[in-house]
Amino acid sequence: MALLRLLGALTLLSNFLWLLCWQT
Repeated sequence: MALLRLLGALTLLSNFLWLLCWQT
């Protein structure tokens, strides 16, 4: 399912961005 794949990628990106913001 494409939607599930997109959601997973979005969650991963969001998590990465959050980590980046938290470290600075």
